[in-house]
Amino acid sequence: MTTHPSPTLYLVPRQRLSELPWEKFPGSEGVEQRVLYRDDRSVAGLLRLHPGAGELTHLHLHGEHHLWVLGGVVTVDDTMLPADSYLHVPSRLAHRVVDAGAGSLLFYVFCATE
Repeated sequence: MTTHPSPTLYLVPRQRLSELPWEKFPGSEGVEQRVLYRDDRSVAGLLRLHPGAGELTHLHLHGEHHLWVLGGVVTVDDTMLPADSYLHVPSRLAHRVVDAGAGSLLFYVFCATE
C-alpha cells in the first residue's frame, strides 16, 4: 500500500473539512459556500442557505451544475427538492435556488463545458 496519494487525487482530510472557511456566495445574501476543490474548469463544494435565502436567477453560458440536497428543502424555480434530491442544471438554462424552510445544505459541482 502506498503512503503517498496519486498526483491525480485531491484529498481533504476528514478532521480538516470542518476547518475550511464558509465564504459569502457572490451576489447572494444569506448564502455561503465551503469550497472543497477548485481548478480552472470546475469547482466542488458545500452550499449553505440560511432560512428563506437564495441565489439570484442566473445562467451559465459555458458550464453546468450538479446539486445534491443534503439537508433541508430548496426550490429550484417552481420545483421543490427535499433532502436526498439530485438536480442537474445544463448550460444556458436560467435557474434560481432558494431555501424553502429552516435552512438547507447542498453539495454542488460546477463544470465548465467549453
